Amino acid sequence: MSRRVVHAVLIACLVIFLVGSVADADERSVIVGLNASSNGATGLASSVEALASTLSAQDVDASGLELINAVRARLTREQIAQLRADANVRYVVPDGTVATPERLAGDAFADSRDADVQGEATPVEFYNWGTERIRASVVHRAELPRMSAFLGLALALGLGLAMTRLGRGRRRLAMLVGLGIAALPVLTGCTEVLVLPHNSALGSGVQIAVLDTGADLEHPDLADRILGGVDLVNDDSQPLDDNGHGSGVAGILAATENGEGLVGTAPRVGLWVVKMLRYDEQGSISDLVRGIEWAIDHGADIINMSLGTDEDNPALRDAVRAAHDRGILMTAAVGNTGDRVLYPAAYPEVIAVASTDREDRRAWFSNQGPEVELAAPGTELVTTGQEGDYQVQNGTSFSVPYVTGTAALVMSAGVRSPTDVRRRLRQSAEDLGLALSAQGHGLVDAERAVLQSD
Repeated sequence: MSRRVVHAVLIACLVIFLVGSVADADERSVIVGLNASSNGATGLASSVEALASTLSAQDVDASGLELINAVRARLTREQIAQLRADANVRYVVPDGTVATPERLAGDAFADSRDADVQGEATPVEFYNWGTERIRASVVHRAELPRMSAFLGLALALGLGLAMTRLGRGRRRLAMLVGLGIAALPVLTGCTEVLVLPHNSALGSGVQIAVLDTGADLEHPDLADRILGGVDLVNDDSQPLDDNGHGSGVAGILAATENGEGLVGTAPRVGLWVVKMLRYDEQGSISDLVRGIEWAIDHGADIINMSLGTDEDNPALRDAVRAAHDRGILMTAAVGNTGDRVLYPAAYPEVIAVASTDREDRRAWFSNQGPEVELAAPGTELVTTGQEGDYQVQNGTSFSVPYVTGTAALVMSAGVRSPTDVRRRLRQSAEDLGLALSAQGHGLVDAERAVLQSD
């Protein structure tokens, strides 16, 4: 074969490759929303295929977005324009990227992340400073003193009834004894004598879906709390954490009381682990929507989203509204760039959580805006990591589980309505004197939220 023929073949191959690359580059991942009158996601897939005849079957994924009556697809500009002109289509929007706030903050935040905690420096069992600051530890220990108070009150009432059958002198003595018994809990340091008791307000009976990078499913502080999960990145049922972010969030939220390691904000909740972020802490809006739908289908009471996007995406907005309409409480991070609040935290259906530091100041990275609803600790937080270890983390991602956990404590104390729980969190928050755009209603206060009476 002559050199000229060889050159011609090579040039032809290069042209074919470049044409294919241009065609691929012209395609984009989108979410196509169908009008309510159409027949669900399957109907939308049929509409897409009918309107864009050049689409092959693998270009349309009709699974997982039934919650918002939508499908995912890869379409060219011409196909997108064609769909937008169809009366059955509500929108065609980019299937954009969601990520952890720490990832979105980039290099400016990298140096403040993920320091390992040496095993020998880890106490046998401990609360991190954030859990102590929001007084969740007080709630965990509150049951016995309150029962003592009510025991004293019951004894005093019993003595009061007995006094009706005693003479005047003995009646006075019995009255003094009864008052002493009733006052005993106060004299021994109990400040909650008049608060109605709760049955183990530790999160029992509350189910929380954590949408993140997965979790260390065998971590001693997490394994007993995990109900199950799904990996939407790799399409399997093992949401293993290949990053550590999700494990850290789960630990602050739900690390169990087992005699060793960390104790979380709500140590008896059940966790659904939904992995929809990759090892690089990034994922798609469609996978976030799928994660919300999966959480609803599996009975979650609360959805924790320590992630966000700058994009006000109609598909994400629809998913949040659908979850809210089904009675799901949602929490999300405001972001770590000091800028405006990320979505989904910026949606009114979601509790937007900002960060504070050890001095009760706004954490230097915490985003601000009118959407901020509550604040929680977000700096130098010891939490669970990968492979049974521990880590120190900073960021609004790790503030969110304090609010989520406090909401679970309130639910386990008997306040089950998401609207009532949210109102309780707002009313009980501690005013730190910061700007409303930085703290919202204030620092979440688990003690007041659980123990206050409406």
